[in-house]
Amino acid sequence: MNKIYMLFHSWYPEEGYKSVKIVGIYDTMSELEKNLALLKTKPGFCDAIDGFYIKEYELNQIVMDEGSLQL
Repeated sequence: MNKIYMLFHSWYPEEGYKSVKIVGIYDTMSELEKNLALLKTKPGFCDAIDGFYIKEYELNQIVMDEGSLQL
């Protein structure tokens, strides 16, 4: 079973508005964690380090549910 790991970052740039970005897609969790440590020090991320989250997906699987990506 092949997996990928997606790193997302979300924040609220203004009240009532949530922004979510895909920051990276990795084939191993160790590679993701290495890059996450680096990103936490960069402008745009260091002020909202609690906004990072990780999702694991199996390749060749449907990840849409009722028209929305399962984030």
